[in-house]
Amino acid sequence: MDPSEARRESLQLHDELRRAMRDALILSTRVKNGEFDAGPQLRASVRDLERAVRSHIDVENHDLAPVLKTIDAWGSVRCGQLENAHKQELLAIYDAEAALLKVNFSDRRCWSEFAMAVHGLVRGVLKCLRFEETHLLDPHTLRDDILVVDNIDG
Repeated sequence: MDPSEARRESLQLHDELRRAMRDALILSTRVKNGEFDAGPQLRASVRDLERAVRSHIDVENHDLAPVLKTIDAWGSVRCGQLENAHKQELLAIYDAEAALLKVNFSDRRCWSEFAMAVHGLVRGVLKCLRFEETHLLDPHTLRDDILVVDNIDG
């Protein structure tokens, strides 16, 4: 896979994740504001988001990591950063899953706590996506041409 293809694919996955996060945030805000009938929808939305995050990680590990590894002398460092970002995303998922396990579906206060955990999940994943986009998916780094004329010192 060409570097630009790997970049395009990852950014497309990031867009899909943002849509899933937006949906989860809308539902979690409704639950947080007392619309507890949206709780089951929120739970389903979070499950969809978790699947999307895991899929994003799998695809980037399969397609982006090998490109990052060979793109330049900093490849192994970038792969380590990608791995770390993915670990942070998984930790955010685990926190949300732990919160979901604590939900007593008949206790509205528990739904509010879960809604807050969803906000934490979204913040954690967004932070990782921004890092990836800024440091790993930069178009000057993931370029298809071999020679870089305007680059100084790496």
